[in-house]
Amino acid sequence: MKRRPCYYCLSFMSVAIVVMACAVSQSIIDRAPIIFLKTAEGPGGEIDVNITPNFDTLMNVGGYSLVPYLNGTRVQELVQDDLKQQLSPRQEVIGKSFLNCQYEFDEVNTRCRYYKEGSMLLINSEKEEYLQLGREYPYGKIEKGKIIIIKKFALDLDVKKGDKLFFRAQLSNYISTIVQNLCYFDPDLDFCDDFYPAYVSEILLEFEVQEILEEPFGKVSNDKSKTYFFVEYEYFHDYLGEYLLKVIYANKLGSLPDMIKKINPFDYSQQIIMNTKDRIDLYLDSNYDNIQLTISKMASRTSEALGVYPINLKLPVLEELYDLRYGQMFLGIMLNMIIFILFILSLLLLYNLLLVSIETKTFELGVLRTLGLNKIGIVSLIIVQALSYVIPALIVGLLLSLVGLHFTSNALESSLGVSLSIIPTFNAFFYAIGVGILIPLFSSIVPIRNALGVSLSIALDVNRSKSQAVKIEIDVEGKGFPWGRIGFALVATLFGISIYYFLPLSLLSLNIGLLINIFFWILIGLLVGFILLMLNIQYLLERMVVVITLVFLKSAQKSIILKNLAAHRIKNRRVAIMYSLSIAFIIFVWTFSIIQMKSSDYQERREEGTYLTVEYSGPYVSESPFLPIDDFEKILTEDLKDYIESFSWITISLEDLFDIQGGYTDTYVTHLGKIYTFDPYIHAVSPNFMSTTFSEEFLNLKERAYEDIGLDIIEELYTPRGSQSVVMTEDVQEAIKVGMEYDDSFFLVMKNSTNSEYQELRISTVIESGPVFNSESIIVSLPTFQRLCGELALPYDKIPMERLLIKTINQDDSTVDIVYSVLSQYISQKGYYVDIWDYRDFEKGILEQQNLINIIFSVITVIVMILSFFSLISSMTANIYEQTKEISVLRAIGMTKYQMIMTYIYEAYTLVLSSSLIGMIVGIIVGFTMGLQRALFTKIPIPFEFPTQIFVSVFITSIFCAFLSTYFPSKRIMNSQISQIIRLTG
Repeated sequence: MKRRPCYYCLSFMSVAIVVMACAVSQSIIDRAPIIFLKTAEGPGGEIDVNITPNFDTLMNVGGYSLVPYLNGTRVQELVQDDLKQQLSPRQEVIGKSFLNCQYEFDEVNTRCRYYKEGSMLLINSEKEEYLQLGREYPYGKIEKGKIIIIKKFALDLDVKKGDKLFFRAQLSNYISTIVQNLCYFDPDLDFCDDFYPAYVSEILLEFEVQEILEEPFGKVSNDKSKTYFFVEYEYFHDYLGEYLLKVIYANKLGSLPDMIKKINPFDYSQQIIMNTKDRIDLYLDSNYDNIQLTISKMASRTSEALGVYPINLKLPVLEELYDLRYGQMFLGIMLNMIIFILFILSLLLLYNLLLVSIETKTFELGVLRTLGLNKIGIVSLIIVQALSYVIPALIVGLLLSLVGLHFTSNALESSLGVSLSIIPTFNAFFYAIGVGILIPLFSSIVPIRNALGVSLSIALDVNRSKSQAVKIEIDVEGKGFPWGRIGFALVATLFGISIYYFLPLSLLSLNIGLLINIFFWILIGLLVGFILLMLNIQYLLERMVVVITLVFLKSAQKSIILKNLAAHRIKNRRVAIMYSLSIAFIIFVWTFSIIQMKSSDYQERREEGTYLTVEYSGPYVSESPFLPIDDFEKILTEDLKDYIESFSWITISLEDLFDIQGGYTDTYVTHLGKIYTFDPYIHAVSPNFMSTTFSEEFLNLKERAYEDIGLDIIEELYTPRGSQSVVMTEDVQEAIKVGMEYDDSFFLVMKNSTNSEYQELRISTVIESGPVFNSESIIVSLPTFQRLCGELALPYDKIPMERLLIKTINQDDSTVDIVYSVLSQYISQKGYYVDIWDYRDFEKGILEQQNLINIIFSVITVIVMILSFFSLISSMTANIYEQTKEISVLRAIGMTKYQMIMTYIYEAYTLVLSSSLIGMIVGIIVGFTMGLQRALFTKIPIPFEFPTQIFVSVFITSIFCAFLSTYFPSKRIMNSQISQIIRLTG
């Protein structure tokens, strides 16, 4: 330690960093499923089990049309003791919220005209906080007479904190149910004979805005957050009793308002939320099967306890996690690879440090052996040397992991709202201890063998250079043990067993965990195998780097650099492996993160078609207005003409139209032989559909009947020939076995109980995939859709439109905000059942995930590069000290100090850059292979993106690392006289 403080510090810092990295990484890995939990909670809220009444139609009892409710109090009594505290009742009341209506209660009906359809959600704030329903929800109990409203809804209603909000609640079914129950037990109540639901069809409620929420915080789904405000559940019947006295028919209600005030509102719950205890710990399990088992057991126990209660059980988070299971599988592979790569890098680094230390102390060890030190003594000396920095580094590394986890927890909380413990997990602690103790001991095996294998005469020879360009091994009568062949045989055998037995087993048993492990080891083999294969061309890459990037050097200096690389090839190979493995790992992780983000983005944009979409969200019944064509087109072509480039309509499916309007009960397509049939979704679109959507990016054509006609595939449908044709997806075509020739046609069959109608059509284009429509779709023109409607004879302005796709002139926030605001205000005034999908809302969730992955990626990148840099420092320092004889000779024949220093800097630069190129090639190949595998599972083709920024960073880093690793040790030697240099022992 005193003689070589630099080596001691490098070893100490290396072990400390590795221990810290392992503790932090494993802790993050143990909690990595939070990424997917946050994604799954977006569409469904932070709800594990949602219990609702199991009635599909209304109940008619005693002349009243009733909606059934759950008795939350009774449900809590029936479930088992450990589940009693995991329940929280809820009630959703739909109605109309008036826009910026700041008048007195009696003036609302005459002075407030505009309103927006919305919902009042009654919640038990304290109970939901205990259930972790809304982990980031910043407010406590809602005050009586006040509400907490979500920001988007507040903007639509033009209200702010402290304003009044009047809500016309539709509560006739709810109050009718209460009346039915009260009158069942006491028919003599004064309101039982004269009560009619029409008396309480709409009740005007007055609230004050207590707070405005920036986002729903998991209380409701992100999709529903635009039209919600929250009210404290326990005050609900107090409101009802108070405002029932103000309805027009209050004199007909008798004592009903007072009786409602006395009823526990939890006895009439519309839904009951159930969350597991310590739900975050449950979802930290990366195995979806374990999560499913726990949630399903809890739901089953609840269903069993409620017995004959007619209920529905929904598992929102679990259903969303099911769709994300492949993404979780790929993330599990990546995180397991992080641990494995850290293990390999730390092993190589400590092995390199110990080996360099032994190789540079051959003279000292030779002297000790001459003085009588035996083999056990040498082994003990090396192990004690390793433990001298391992033990303190282990303590320091574990302490540093607390700091690392603190910053990681803060980063997670800011990006995902999930705070993690700064204490390493048990797995992390165990793994860090194992890395800190076992790896140095394993790393000592080869250095011990090398120290014992050097002959005493060579160890004491100070006149011979220790640098060996050629290594000769003599195997007398085959007594050497063939480690290479034995190792390859074992690996090949294990690989064969896993592919032949365990892979089919995992697929047949649907064991995702086993499948992940098989993919992981295959990926590790692919990565390491490519690295070892590419190392065979390292010398060629080194020559290429010297010739291409060092063109300004003289041929003599280039020759010295190449000869130095040849002389140090055995020692430099360890550094090359570390750098190439590190860079390959970085490129691979980068590629994986890009694929993960792009696949989600790709799928969402393909489904929506544009960045801004207006979608009908109301019931599909005959009275539904859907999207009024004339109204929206007037706004887009007049009020927003300076901001809109194009817009396109999409109808509801033909089958939905017949369900609503009547006429036909079954719709399907078949070929002329009528053997194969298929039930498709038939939609009509506007002629400019392709120019409005992301068709250039997402449209993949399989076959087209007529090429080079100057029209896109949708515009062709609006020609005379296209009026008899359709655009069909590949799956539909394969299902009904129809060709593309002129004589090939198929039938659209529309039938009911009395007759069937056949429409003969042809295929104009077959697509593999495209924007908006799924794999079971058929697309027609609007005139063709009208013709297919048959006797309905719908005019253009009466065609039920399901979606309006909007393409703005540009995608900057100011333009989109104007379009969104105008449309939202219009929809609010009209009270339409319409939602506006804004890509930026989805993009926000993607960016949150990307930020978290970038945090993990950045930390791991820094760690692996530091470890590789330490290895480079130790190797280059050893190379310089081993060549003191050569340095003195070159100095004596005329090379300057500057030239000698630059020679070693160029050598390190060439070594790092060539190794990094190998790593980049391998990382790109493995990353591209994993992208192909993901496309195979998800059927989402993601285009490959070359890591330009990383390539530039690697080039700059190689120069920086080369300078730091060689300048100071070479400068120290060059400052000595030539006569002093030649006497140094290597």
